[in-house]
Amino acid sequence: MTSLRYFPALLMGFWLFISSGFYNAEVFAQQKMRDVYEGFATVQVKGDNYVAARKKAVNRAFENGLEVALKEMLGDEEFEASQRDLRKILRRSSHYVKSYHFLEAYDDLVNKTSDVRLEMRFFPSAVSQALAGIGVIAGPVSENKVALLINEKSFTSAPVTSFWDIIPISETQLANNLIEDGIEVMGREKLREIISEKTVLSAIKGNLSSARKIGLKAGADIVIVGTAVSKLRAENSKDGIKFV
Repeated sequence: MTSLRYFPALLMGFWLFISSGFYNAEVFAQQKMRDVYEGFATVQVKGDNYVAARKKAVNRAFENGLEVALKEMLGDEEFEASQRDLRKILRRSSHYVKSYHFLEAYDDLVNKTSDVRLEMRFFPSAVSQALAGIGVIAGPVSENKVALLINEKSFTSAPVTSFWDIIPISETQLANNLIEDGIEVMGREKLREIISEKTVLSAIKGNLSSARKIGLKAGADIVIVGTAVSKLRAENSKDGIKFV
């Protein structure tokens, strides 16, 4: 993940001041896969074939563990919206398992069930490629890419009909600062083609699920969203007031 040293002035929930006004920005780190997941399953035994039932239970436990991982990566809302496509990945869950071991394994001879609980590790890059393949994300997440969107309001400008109608000075300034630090910034010209205005405004209001969706669609590891407000700045008594 991109080192926090790249963002010395950006802390979630803090008001940030610039020479021409102020803005409130939130930094969302894209959710990564954890190193270890757990999955469990109970399978009914048919014809006293406990070996076949155990094998089936293991595969279902893989699916259960991968489902937990995908929900963490995508968020509940995106997971539900993409569930039909995600079934294709979940049905092949064993293909993404790097290693596993049994935490519990029990054959119930009375109820004729096979129960397992596994600890497993997945191949993160393989999962990301699979998600990109079904169009859920733009592609494997870049650890040096930032999606940046600022909603700038001015006391003097006429109202705009769409968030995409203007390019805020604060957004441009922040983007330039990040680029100087060697960070790839994905601006609104690219983002407007893949992200809805509704999603952006929701993220700016603090909706983590919407911010996560922006990162997934953009293939960005970090999402920075926020608001900026211009203010009046007095130059001197002769020049009067200058709006910036």
